[in-house]
Amino acid sequence: MLPACNLPMNLHRSPSRVSHCPPTLKRRKRNLARPGKVVCTGSITDQLAATEESSLAVIRSVINGDSTPEDAAHQLAAASAANAAQYAQEQRALQKDSTSTSNIMDVISQPPGVPEVVFGSGKSPDQLAASLRSIATRQRVVLATRIEPSMYAAVRKLVQGVEYNARARLLAFRSPISDQLPKVERLPGTVAVVSAGAADQPVAEECRLVAEHLGCFAFKMEGFVVSSLHRLLSSLEALRAADVVVVVSGLDGSLAPVVAGLVDSPVIAVPTSSGYGASLGGVASMLSQLSTSVPGISVVNIDNGFGGAVCAYKSLKMANRLSRARNACR
Repeated sequence: MLPACNLPMNLHRSPSRVSHCPPTLKRRKRNLARPGKVVCTGSITDQLAATEESSLAVIRSVINGDSTPEDAAHQLAAASAANAAQYAQEQRALQKDSTSTSNIMDVISQPPGVPEVVFGSGKSPDQLAASLRSIATRQRVVLATRIEPSMYAAVRKLVQGVEYNARARLLAFRSPISDQLPKVERLPGTVAVVSAGAADQPVAEECRLVAEHLGCFAFKMEGFVVSSLHRLLSSLEALRAADVVVVVSGLDGSLAPVVAGLVDSPVIAVPTSSGYGASLGGVASMLSQLSTSVPGISVVNIDNGFGGAVCAYKSLKMANRLSRARNACR
């Protein structure tokens, strides 16, 4: 059976390309030129541009009558087998490298342009120290989230100059060569981090500090609960002045929908695990925010102040990108 191939639409629709094909090949070429699905990962994706021209040459030779579909099948199958063998070899190499204590799996996966942040939970002090040193070779300041005081006490003996915020459970390490590394781009706009009770403050503080680390100007607004709505309304002007609003709240999670109904800025809800038994460790708050009748709220995972900060950062970054493009077109 011939492998499925993606062909340019004009290759199998243009009458001039097939008018001189033998009648026996005209029926076969319709099946050959039918677009299929190619699933590529890893290095196969990187090689796609290089192999596309050779694959099209094989297909054109069949359409032009220079070779049979069987010959094309053998050529394409051989190329596919070679790619699969190379991909398997690279996967084995990656698995071998994964034994390193400072490999890429120790770092939260980051899209291009987002400063790297280490997820500290579950790591040993040696692993965390290795990750901090590795990232500090290419980044001015490295953050590590979910760091308990005992972990900080151990890491500070291994890495000189680390700083710690116990409330947010954040650890920061400034690179010894920070003067030689590029600065983080400061984004225009503001991020308001709105929180309810004192139980939500650790998550709110994590969100604010991570947003600042990513290049945002973030400020906190504390003590806003739905049962005392007058406090929120008295600060409505400052709330509406923010370009992105992150709402950190537990219990029934009703604060985020209320805020979203009062502002026209993007609202990101961060449910927390605070609350009594029926709150199920933040599940009730998360489901309430996901099920709200107020449209347009983005909801991240429970206690994920880091995720809320990254969402706010990406919103401001895209707005800045569009603003630059608009100004360039004037």
